[in-house]
Amino acid sequence: MKSSDGLTGACLVSIQVQDANDNVPVFSAIRYNITVREGYRPAGPLLVVSATDEDVGTFGEAHVHIQVIDSDANAPVFTQSSYLIKTPEDILPGISIGSVLATGPGIIRYRYLDADKHDRVVLNVQAELLNGATNQTQVVILIQDHNDNSPKFPVDVLEITVSENQSLHEPFYVVRATDKDKKKPNFQNGAILYSLISSHPPCPVMVLPLTGQLQLTEPLDFEKIKTYRIRIKAQDQGIPPRSANMTLIIHVSDFNDNHPVFENSTYEAEVAENSIPMTAVLQVKAHDADSRENGQVLYRITNGSSVFGIDEKSGLIYTNGNIDREVRSTYGLTITAQDKGKPPFSSSVHVRVLITDVNDNPPSCSSTTSMVVPIDSTLLTTVGTVVVTDPDNGANGTVIYRSQQSHPLFIVKSNGDVQLRRSLRESDPSDVRLSIIASDQGLPPKSTVCHVRVKIGHGTSAVKLIEPFERNIHVPKDCLTGCQLQQLNATGVAKWQIQSNGKAAHDISSTFADALGIVVDPLRP
Repeated sequence: MKSSDGLTGACLVSIQVQDANDNVPVFSAIRYNITVREGYRPAGPLLVVSATDEDVGTFGEAHVHIQVIDSDANAPVFTQSSYLIKTPEDILPGISIGSVLATGPGIIRYRYLDADKHDRVVLNVQAELLNGATNQTQVVILIQDHNDNSPKFPVDVLEITVSENQSLHEPFYVVRATDKDKKKPNFQNGAILYSLISSHPPCPVMVLPLTGQLQLTEPLDFEKIKTYRIRIKAQDQGIPPRSANMTLIIHVSDFNDNHPVFENSTYEAEVAENSIPMTAVLQVKAHDADSRENGQVLYRITNGSSVFGIDEKSGLIYTNGNIDREVRSTYGLTITAQDKGKPPFSSSVHVRVLITDVNDNPPSCSSTTSMVVPIDSTLLTTVGTVVVTDPDNGANGTVIYRSQQSHPLFIVKSNGDVQLRRSLRESDPSDVRLSIIASDQGLPPKSTVCHVRVKIGHGTSAVKLIEPFERNIHVPKDCLTGCQLQQLNATGVAKWQIQSNGKAAHDISSTFADALGIVVDPLRP
């Protein structure tokens, strides 16, 4: 304790707890069984029963009272050996659902002994007289189901993935709903049927009503539709029926079912000869409608020349070596595009590469060209023609001629014809040497000098061409092999001959004494 001046002191306090009668007597055994012989005469106690009480004092003293039930007393009798009562499951508390009745002398008390609640409730009812005589009966209460529960899906929204190669009419997923109502032959409140109520976009799927299995009716196509959103209903068979809906989101997974497709059916490109290695030629492009690895395309050259290569990822074709148009002017390549699917799909396309000309060759002529002209030849008589070769193409291979120095007797035409500048005289030299420049039309042009030796024959020439005749021959487009291009007439001819220049595509069709027929060479069209 503490005083007002702040001083404290201590003392010992003893607290005594008084007992209250809060415990019941407990027998040492739940049940006592004894056996007595018939005709037994009392000579001592038949049985000693004992009971204890945890309380103290008079509260803990147990007294045993024995009540003897007359074996000849009449027990109450129920009007039925068992009772059957039917009641709906949603009946309110306190409402009578049935009754039991027992008869006997005196006042009868009723009480139920146990209950079992399943599809039915079983009550064991005991009727007891005041003298202790009892009888029992059984009451069976059948609980009639009422459709007071709706089906329930585990989740409201669910996402699943289905491959686009899923087999038709084979289950790929099962929806399940539960209903707490009964599902037995006589109770359909808990029996559930499933149905598809909507789909966006329209999905080729059906729901089996009894099992909830989902099956495809048509193939899926990942490249067209990648996701479906469908609504499924679960409805019980009660009256009136109850239902629940769920949303199922179906993601379509890709399957390698598409080949790469090139943008063009064929390709054609040009590249200049003598291009350095890694010069870009052409880029091919193929598309694969599949996704991920199934749609990734790699390129390769499966047929063609090693002078070309291709980038496997971009499809860019490039030069891989020296290219000479004079050796080969056209190349054919087969390009294959293959995806990375398992197994892979591939497609091929043909690429034609044209080699464009570069003026890398000068005109070429023989060391010396010899010509003979009779002394009686007149002005502008063609003595002969200078012929050179140039393997280049187009303007790069087109050659024009001119005299390196002006000569008093001869002139050189651009087509290579050497003609007399004037009529010859006996006093003119019998051997003349000319230097002729042959130049192509390339940029820049290339040229060479051809040497020509002209001998002037003294006397009358026996051969004379009969004028007029066309010196420039044009080949018509419809001229096939063997068609006649020109006929020359002359006098004093022993033999006709075309001077070869390496590029001639013509031949002599006849060698009559006084006529020459020129036709397209069937061996060199």
